[in-house]
Amino acid sequence: MPKINIRKRRSLVKINFNLPVVLVNRSNKHIIAQVLEPVTKKTIYSTNSYKLVGTKVEKSALVGKEVANFLKSKNYDQVVFYRNGLIYEGRVAAVAEAIRENNIQI
Repeated sequence: MPKINIRKRRSLVKINFNLPVVLVNRSNKHIIAQVLEPVTKKTIYSTNSYKLVGTKVEKSALVGKEVANFLKSKNYDQVVFYRNGLIYEGRVAAVAEAIRENNIQI
């Protein structure tokens, strides 16, 4: 079994699904963020960087701002950040920092 699956499984066990979950997926060019509903674990919002302009990190920060604006509109002030087995640096960290800058606790 590849190590990425072990990392995903290890971090997935620690998630508290009583709060909304921000799930981040990353490809070589783009980043996708989804917000999962606390109880049913279904996607209630999704955004990506397909049509955004800038560097990869700038696009990631814009995606994080879009997620934060959605969370504010739904009156969520605390979420769980699930990085999907990815290392917390670069584009993944940019999404999380953009969410934190908009006063949403991770």
